[in-house]
Amino acid sequence: MPGLTPLIIVVANICLGLLLLTQHLRGLPRKPTMRAAHLLLGAFALESLAVNLNDPGSAALAASPFGARAALLVGLALLTGYIAALVGRKNQRAANWILGAHATAATLGLAFLLVWVMPA
Repeated sequence: MPGLTPLIIVVANICLGLLLLTQHLRGLPRKPTMRAAHLLLGAFALESLAVNLNDPGSAALAASPFGARAALLVGLALLTGYIAALVGRKNQRAANWILGAHATAATLGLAFLLVWVMPA
């Protein structure tokens, strides 16, 4: 089933992000390896989406606009997560707002990805 690989990667990355969120809310230190794994999974999800969008074997999926929108939102989530990490060193309050945008983009990306992958 084309499109299933990016879906699995995005769901795994969201689970890892939720784990990082619970550690943040409890005041526990977040391990750099978990943060790096979250970043790499996000980049891998975006790459997997791009490969599936350009796959000539899945012409029906490529014709749907939801795949491109999912890729755009996953890329936006990747960008805002990176910006939040950079801003968080100087201004924690601003970083929290950016993390809210990061979580929103990731959730919307998952929703568009689910609509894209669901068989018609």
